[in-house]
Amino acid sequence: MDTALHISGDWAVDAQAHPYIITDKEEKQQQLYIRLSAVKGGFLYDRTLGSALAYLDISRPDAVQQAEALARQALAQEPSAEVTGVSLEEDMLIVFVQMDGENYEIPVRREVTA
Repeated sequence: MDTALHISGDWAVDAQAHPYIITDKEEKQQQLYIRLSAVKGGFLYDRTLGSALAYLDISRPDAVQQAEALARQALAQEPSAEVTGVSLEEDMLIVFVQMDGENYEIPVRREVTA
């Protein structure tokens, strides 16, 4: 059981503007989202949490392979999680993950630098 988060990082709220609890598949999806979206080393209490996906240079010819490798690294502590693919877009990438018999599409915001 966990409190739902919005992709912006804020608490997700219900129609009455109250945070709400998520369980099961939604909770697993949020756990994957946190592991992939948090900047590695940025969480004081667990410096191993996170990834470098937010800063991936998608102009590299091997960007998809690099994104998959970074995603696998970020999910190494989730032994049943398997990265099955990545879709790259300008300001977002989608990591496709299979975990415990379920398929997840995890959005990861990118820090776009001009």
